[in-house]
Amino acid sequence: MDNDWVSVEGRKVILRTWVYWNDGKDKDCHNTDKAWADALEGIIYEDDSQALIQYQDFEIDRANPRIEIEPIIGGPIIKDKPKRDRNSTKKQMALDL
Repeated sequence: MDNDWVSVEGRKVILRTWVYWNDGKDKDCHNTDKAWADALEGIIYEDDSQALIQYQDFEIDRANPRIEIEPIIGGPIIKDKPKRDRNSTKKQMALDL
């Protein structure tokens, strides 16, 4: 690659995205997500579950159709789940329906 980007681990990656279509037909930007998000695994991030795709705009560029992506390192991914206290009943509430 011709940049200094290092694959990000344990953090969210915001992908600011611009789409330039090759024609004026109605298209859905989200239909392109899976292909290019998977292709960036191991390059921009370890897993595409880290990606927060933010579409900025779309236009028509018949001469040079493309997808432009600006990656921004986001906050940490917290995978800790709070532990449940199975013995505590004081915080429980029953509903009579």
